[in-house]
Amino acid sequence: MRAGGGTLVLLPGVPVELEQILVTHLLPRFAASAGVLTRTLRLGGVYESQVEERVKHLYERFGRERVTILAARGQVLLVLAAAGEHGAQELDEMEAAFTAIAGADLYGRDGDTLAGVVLARLGARGWRLATAESCTGGLIGAAITAVAGSSAAYVGGVVSYSNLLKQRLLGVPEAMLAAHGVVSREVAEAMAAGACALGAECAVAVTGIAGPDGGSTEKPVGTVHIAAATPHSARHALHRFPGDRAMVREMTVNFGLDLLRRTLEEAG
Repeated sequence: MRAGGGTLVLLPGVPVELEQILVTHLLPRFAASAGVLTRTLRLGGVYESQVEERVKHLYERFGRERVTILAARGQVLLVLAAAGEHGAQELDEMEAAFTAIAGADLYGRDGDTLAGVVLARLGARGWRLATAESCTGGLIGAAITAVAGSSAAYVGGVVSYSNLLKQRLLGVPEAMLAAHGVVSREVAEAMAAGACALGAECAVAVTGIAGPDGGSTEKPVGTVHIAAATPHSARHALHRFPGDRAMVREMTVNFGLDLLRRTLEEAG
């Protein structure tokens, strides 16, 4: 909407929709019309409040108005902006400073995606990936196969919603399920091992309670165990995600892909 000498833009409050509109449509348009240069740093496995606390000391150096933090579920985008005669140099300086702060949480820039980065890491090593999902019901596999060419590294996955399928298809021992419960580190790691046995060098597995029912005092709704494995290393993470069923599932997908990314990077 044109208002006087400026443009008024009304944006949605849903983080995913806001990110899509801002990054894909608005920032390129503003850059083209006003000579503004932008760069987006993508962080995974972190929350907005954590990133804000870590980068806020850089606001005095570069200006708070030149940094936009966008929160997605399990991801945070740092949108950096610079303009003027020395804009390109200033943007490079900003990128270097914010990249140093982001550290291992930085998974990509601009149009990169977590799934795309994971597939690139797999391709570089010539490794294949299989997934084992319970609470996400195939959403991790969907995120991976949304990337063109994913079949070069992704062999497929198992959606083992029931204990019986965890035993039959992934080889999770019945005794383990009885001793630790389906939502446990032991089961998540066994699911990852079972996925690798399907014909892949690498795997990511998730098991959790997405809600709204099924929680307990010990394992409330939002409890999720994630396991990732490569030929050289394995990692596990326990999360207690906030929000409704959709939010828990989406965060599980993003945190799961990010844990796999970190495990792949550990392998060199």
